[in-house]
Amino acid sequence: MASRLSTFLLVTASVFFSTTNATGHKPPVAPPQVTIRNGTVRGVHSSEWNQDYFLGIPYAQPPVGELRFNNPKHLDTRYPGGVFNATSYGDRCFGVNNTYPSAESEDCLTLNIVRPSGCKDKKLPVFVWIYGGGFNMGGSSNPMYNLTYPVEQSVKLGKPFIGVSFNYRVTAFGFLGGTPLSNAGINNMGLRDQRLFLHWLQENIAAFGGDPKRVTVGGESAGGFSMGIHSLAYNGRNDKLFSGIIMESGSALLSGRYSILPELDQIYAILVGSVGCGAAPDTLACLRQIPYEYLVPVITALQNLGAIWRPVVDGDFIADLSSRQLKTGRFVKVPILVGAATDEGTIFVYDPSTATYGVQDDAQLLEVLQLDGGPQASNATLAKIMDLYPDNPVIGNPAGSPVRFSYPYLSQYKRVSAIATDGFYVSGKILTTRAWAKAGVPAYAWRWNTLLPDHPFQLGVTHASDLSFWFGNVDGVSQTLDSYNLQPLKRRQNYVKLAKLMSKMLVSFVSDSTPNHHGVPGIPTWPVYSLSNPKNIVFDGNTTVYAYPEPDTFRIKENNFWIDHSEEFYH
Repeated sequence: MASRLSTFLLVTASVFFSTTNATGHKPPVAPPQVTIRNGTVRGVHSSEWNQDYFLGIPYAQPPVGELRFNNPKHLDTRYPGGVFNATSYGDRCFGVNNTYPSAESEDCLTLNIVRPSGCKDKKLPVFVWIYGGGFNMGGSSNPMYNLTYPVEQSVKLGKPFIGVSFNYRVTAFGFLGGTPLSNAGINNMGLRDQRLFLHWLQENIAAFGGDPKRVTVGGESAGGFSMGIHSLAYNGRNDKLFSGIIMESGSALLSGRYSILPELDQIYAILVGSVGCGAAPDTLACLRQIPYEYLVPVITALQNLGAIWRPVVDGDFIADLSSRQLKTGRFVKVPILVGAATDEGTIFVYDPSTATYGVQDDAQLLEVLQLDGGPQASNATLAKIMDLYPDNPVIGNPAGSPVRFSYPYLSQYKRVSAIATDGFYVSGKILTTRAWAKAGVPAYAWRWNTLLPDHPFQLGVTHASDLSFWFGNVDGVSQTLDSYNLQPLKRRQNYVKLAKLMSKMLVSFVSDSTPNHHGVPGIPTWPVYSLSNPKNIVFDGNTTVYAYPEPDTFRIKENNFWIDHSEEFYH
């Protein structure tokens, strides 16, 4: 039964799939089957977890041939033979610097469903997870994103839901831009993959026992920012694709800036020239004919030379800057959870060319600000940022110590980390929650402040380090780092309690649109964000009171400056 399961499930087969023998084990359960428009989907049953798995289901036509570097197309044919064996994860979409092993290919637009067994005739809420990776890597088969744990927690809490994950195109395959594509109406292909998946879910999830009217979509980093974009898509048009959003280390204000056409044209010209398509009468058609194996190293080299794959304002799917839409209330009005880590920016100031973190002096800092701010940011604005964030290690990130860390952490590492934390993450979280509060829609904000033992202390409480806590994976199954490897034992127990609380809060939000129905006694109410009294809940496993509310006022002057100038930074 487990012979065709993915790498993750094979590695953990003893946990996920019980075997059958003649000594009294339960007889094998028939594979679960579901019929949708394309045919019958045949999955795998886990007796150990009492769950059904449907893995690697295609939701779009393979983006190959004429569909390479094209907007995704709906899958409108039946499965060969009428049956699809959904027993293993599909190939991961090509990415650069992925951190886990997986087969990769262009034919990668697949999804995975994990459901409690026996729910096919029910209408359970649905939790969707979108992976991050800066739009240049990631995949739904990553063991970190295994949905068995959240689904199990939902059953234990008496609020069962169905978990869903999926692949979308990244790197140039998902975010190549330029005049030839723009003229053809092709842009933001990876985000359009996500949108097509959400439509597939609306059409088909009821057959698996899910309620299409109760779909909560969450993601971390680029996945969180993706959901922010979907809340703004088509100028905030509500296509009834989701009823709630979770943005972990992400928000509805894009981190960094949108791409601009001159940059996209430059990258496009380098790509077509590098593969011999520069003189072709139709360069896009030529690119579609280049063998995949030839394109991959060229795209990798482009990224290593500094190419950045990110969304573009196209006047259609992305109608306007996210900052403008948030400030004018043009977004889908559904409840959200949104949060950031205390030291979000520390991992983003790493320079792989020198293997160092941060900058050494003011001149280097100004150069970084000019690069990240883009051509729209004025010299006066950049000077004001340097004034707002003085070179004082006590108030930088990570904060609390007058010590400047030794090499490879450069002299102004803490300073530029604080700028990255606020400019890329915290200011976006604040603007998002303010927009929701102004519209009278529930928003729940958090700050992650738990220092993990598997991270260098110089990085502090860094980006997306709360993922295993939200998923409740306290056993660390198939995780390369153990976030709970702590001494003394009491401290480890505190971390486990925090993970169980957070995973129950996630279940509560998916089920009831509030994180407060978690059933854990003694936990303060997570307040709805308000303009008059804005508050986060803080998750801090290093304290005995591991969840508590706080005013959302830290570095508020600095974050207000970022918000006031967000259009200038082309967010």
